[in-house]
Amino acid sequence: MTRRLRLSKFPHNQPPLAHTASPVLGAYLGKRHEWSLASPACSWNKVPASHTIRTSGPHHVPATTQASGTSKTGRGGGQQLVQRVKSPKPRQEHHSKPQKQRERSLHAMQGQKEKGKSKHRRGLCSGAPPPCTACVAANTDCVFREDLDGRRKEAIKRKAEDAEHHRDLLGGLLRSIRWSEESDAQQIFRLIRDDAPLAAINASIDAEVRKLRGYSPGTDATIDGLLQLRSEAANLQEQTPLARARRKTMSVEQMSDEPLFQLTAKPWTTVTDDDYLVSHLTSLYFTWWNTFMHPLHEPALIEAMAKGDSSSLLCSPFLVNAMLALACGYSDLAGAFADPDDPETWGEHFYDEAKRLWDREEGRASLINLQGLYLLLLYCNMHGKDQLGWSTLSIMVQMYRDLGLSRQTKIPRDCPPEAVDKLRTAMLNASWSVFVCNTMFAMFLLKKPTLQPPTVRRPYAGEDLNPSVQWRPYPRLERVEPLYGNALFNAYCDFAEIAYEVALSVPFTQNEDKNAPVQLLRRLHAWHDALPENLRVYPHAPGPLFELHALYYWCALTLSEVSDREPSRETTPTPSSPTSAMAIGLTVRSSSLLLIREMMPMYRQYRQTYGLVRVMAGSCQTAAVAYFILLKALRAPAWQSEENEEALIDLTVYLMMGARRWLVYAGIIRMVRPTAQSIGVQLPQKLVEMLDEFDKTVWTVNAHRRIKSVYPNLALMKKDALEDGEVTMGELLTKWEALSTEDGSEN
Repeated sequence: MTRRLRLSKFPHNQPPLAHTASPVLGAYLGKRHEWSLASPACSWNKVPASHTIRTSGPHHVPATTQASGTSKTGRGGGQQLVQRVKSPKPRQEHHSKPQKQRERSLHAMQGQKEKGKSKHRRGLCSGAPPPCTACVAANTDCVFREDLDGRRKEAIKRKAEDAEHHRDLLGGLLRSIRWSEESDAQQIFRLIRDDAPLAAINASIDAEVRKLRGYSPGTDATIDGLLQLRSEAANLQEQTPLARARRKTMSVEQMSDEPLFQLTAKPWTTVTDDDYLVSHLTSLYFTWWNTFMHPLHEPALIEAMAKGDSSSLLCSPFLVNAMLALACGYSDLAGAFADPDDPETWGEHFYDEAKRLWDREEGRASLINLQGLYLLLLYCNMHGKDQLGWSTLSIMVQMYRDLGLSRQTKIPRDCPPEAVDKLRTAMLNASWSVFVCNTMFAMFLLKKPTLQPPTVRRPYAGEDLNPSVQWRPYPRLERVEPLYGNALFNAYCDFAEIAYEVALSVPFTQNEDKNAPVQLLRRLHAWHDALPENLRVYPHAPGPLFELHALYYWCALTLSEVSDREPSRETTPTPSSPTSAMAIGLTVRSSSLLLIREMMPMYRQYRQTYGLVRVMAGSCQTAAVAYFILLKALRAPAWQSEENEEALIDLTVYLMMGARRWLVYAGIIRMVRPTAQSIGVQLPQKLVEMLDEFDKTVWTVNAHRRIKSVYPNLALMKKDALEDGEVTMGELLTKWEALSTEDGSEN
């Protein structure tokens, strides 16, 4: 009698021996360069019914099952079960058959059994790489030929691997074009146009990695490891929604990332214990943020952080967490996000920690608390919460007055003698930077500034203006440009004194002096023309210097727009500079397009030199103001030129990168369609396509609910009043999203 026994499933409380986890490529850096790749779990509950054990006799024969290891690919594609059967003890027979006959019968049965097992084993060959687990268990030679395996599962697997290889090549090509310098990208374009083989194109892509090895010695092992994991990272990226998706693939710059400062997380933050993340974010802050209005004195703060003295007068956990929160907007690492799957949560965990620490201070006035509030208001503004930022600014201004920083630098009694000079320099920095911030934020929202220029001396003067540092667009380190940081900050102070007059005077509707706008604009031009040689813009100017010149155009354009909002009907003037334009009697308003024409080569050069992976935050505001001026100009046939349309497209590209990092600029781009509809402008087809792409890849559903902004839309403002009640960003987006929802439900 023959009985077929099916293999039973594994009980839930007894997992298989080779249990593994799903393959998840962890966050970019759990620890700086440690990675964990696990093989997928086997489908233990799906044993084919054809896998049976043949036994003789009426008795139940126990069977044990052992699982082989996973295949090399980690997908378990060739896993099989090796079955081992305990031979039953022969029953004691009590009949008259002779002993030898019984032995011959048992011998024949055993032969048939082994023959069946051999045949069955060949059908269960695990596959490549040889020897397979089943053949090893049976102690026989493995002759499996994967290339001849005609099973549908294996054929699909081979096709998928081929497709994955070509997809990785395409992904590498796109990343190389996106992040490479212009010259490197042009080389790839030439190869493609010349119909070069894929191997040549792939070699060109890898050339940038080899170049980075030369710039960053000692990172070969890191680069090699990350190159192997890049395709897995791409797989994970494809599984996430595209809308405002955080870039999870490893860019070349991340492969060679060596922070400018080596700092520790403790005792400064409890959010993370990752020293590399803290060093990375601090390097980002001092590269991209601190040069804008200069709130922190870099040498003093870095020295205090390195010492780890949390009681220092120059550094505190509150200040560090506020700085890290703001710096997260420039990072693509998973640790920069409170939720790594939600790119809009950048810096929220550090911000929450900073707020908790600020509450513990109970409003105590100190230099480091003043600096921390400064950074928190910038964080709120970049998240589209400028109303909260303005409230934070009010607290900062009151603390500034309590400390008397506008007229003096009072050193605390408990300051160590060796720290007096550093603390005094830091206080002078803060005294002027708070004034600059107050002026810029007032202009940003078209409000009145609440602080007058300080009477205390500048932190740098005379010979102190001459030193320079080597500015690198961290984390990309291959380009180095000299930056005269002290002279740059001094120029910001001069600029802010003029901008203060502009912000204090707008909107000029009740100003008796009709020449006030022209006089202020002339002062701006004179300041710009008198900049020292080391602060003049040039083709490869470092980002902070480019930002200073961009803010000059912002102030000039704002002055132009709010001084005479009625559009001029005359044609676009021909002079190439604003100064010569006014010399022939043109109005301030008509000089706006000339200012934009003058500034656009600077923006295009920055994009060509540094790419658009990271853009200067202040320069995005200038781009936004120019953007709405060009949009408004489309109403007049005389201003509908190919040059203006090209400038509009270029500014869209620039703002798009700002929108990918900061919600406030995403809201600005989102305002374009309702603004165009309100003023009766038909958008160019190319711009419409770019806005469609923005809606799909950047803007998220309900993002408008997170924006609490009174950012003014200059294109919807009349001479004496707002055109209607919905011209601020928050109000306009709320109305537009409601209309979009209604249209979608009707369709």
